[in-house]
Amino acid sequence: LWSIHVSGGFDEAFAEKTLNSPHEYVRAWTVRFLGDTGAVSEGLQRKLGERARDESSIVVRSQLACTAKRLPAGSAMPIVAELLRHREDVNDVHLPLLLWWAIEDKAISDTSGVLQLVESADVWQLPLVRKFIISRLARRLTAEGTVEAYTACARLLTLAPGDDNVDLVLQGMVEASSGRRLDGVPGSLQSALAYLRNRRPSDTRSLRLALRMGDAADAAVRLINDTAEPADNRVNIIR
Repeated sequence: LWSIHVSGGFDEAFAEKTLNSPHEYVRAWTVRFLGDTGAVSEGLQRKLGERARDESSIVVRSQLACTAKRLPAGSAMPIVAELLRHREDVNDVHLPLLLWWAIEDKAISDTSGVLQLVESADVWQLPLVRKFIISRLARRLTAEGTVEAYTACARLLTLAPGDDNVDLVLQGMVEASSGRRLDGVPGSLQSALAYLRNRRPSDTRSLRLALRMGDAADAAVRLINDTAEPADNRVNIIR
């Protein structure tokens, strides 16, 4: 395969054949060589998506994740979307973070393309998504500190199905905001956090974020003075 590649024989037609090789390392190196080009045709993009969906080898799935990072978001995210559905990889040492590596690379440059990964409610229940992606994505967007990134955080909160998934988004945002003020936050995110404060008053994370934005001081003082509130919550708000 290497000999064919370096001598100029590795073209699209040949790659389509070797993607279906019975040998996992031939498939993996085919995926690697396609990544070296930095772009793939629509036909090969579809083939890589199919390979990501059906691939039985962790070696090949890992290379697919690495190659996705090197491709434009329009080609990469369909591959990542299929790989995230492999529940068997949730305890792998490398693959979950390889997938995050691919997503993080596009999180700011193509935020809308990344958010398409989580537009479907069933995706939020996938083990790889819950354990490795949502909180990291919220943290990365919050750390960026731009109107566009904050707006994407608001979108994540809107898309999150159920309180447990909202918790994942809030946790990432709180981690990213530690020790800093959040300036220039758009109304969409302020409104989303205000809604959560009203709906879930016992969860102080949305209040902590509002304080970082210079908002909700009155609510914070009320909570601090409430002796029925757990001490940890009151201390977190004071901090």
